[in-house]
Amino acid sequence: MNKKIIRKVTSAYFLFAALSMLFVHLGLEIKENDLVTFDTTIQNWVRNHHSPVLDHIMLFITHSSSALPVLIIFAFIVYQLYRQKLFDKMRFILVTIPGTMIINTLLKLIFQRNRPDLINLLVEEKFYSFPSGHAMISSTAVFAIIVLFWQSKHFYKIMAVGILYTFFVGYSRIYLGVHYPSDIIGGWIISFAWVILAQKLLLTNNVIE
Repeated sequence: MNKKIIRKVTSAYFLFAALSMLFVHLGLEIKENDLVTFDTTIQNWVRNHHSPVLDHIMLFITHSSSALPVLIIFAFIVYQLYRQKLFDKMRFILVTIPGTMIINTLLKLIFQRNRPDLINLLVEEKFYSFPSGHAMISSTAVFAIIVLFWQSKHFYKIMAVGILYTFFVGYSRIYLGVHYPSDIIGGWIISFAWVILAQKLLLTNNVIE
């Protein structure tokens, strides 16, 4: 293993560790109620920009990032990777998406943050709030696709669309009143860390042309 590869691997694990520590710090801030002002300020701004049209748009976006639609899409991707005999990439996808669902459930049980106490909600969620499952699933899916298409000629288009989609999924969860902004940020952070770890452990060549 040459020095360049060693530096890349070391940098990846360092980034994973840094993101994990940032997530833990965020979780502790939430436990101490240190982010109430931050969350409330953003929630109030979003609440002041509601409309019937946006209600329908945000419901569509949030439902598109639920577990079932994402699993259907990724089952198709896994099938295509299998047909092309790209088994390391197939394994990467098979681990990242179900893995993020398991991680999300465990983290919610650890932090046990209650949902925002709002009325007139368009959707109802009963499980714990932090980190956001929708934010984690959608961002893990996007980050995984970005990894696979790292050197594709369509990379920048894929990344731009993916990042926008991830942002609007997070926004939709705040808009619908089922998450605090810090839930969304936490979901993004830990998903990024998880994909970085999975990439380094499971992929030997992470490029699709």
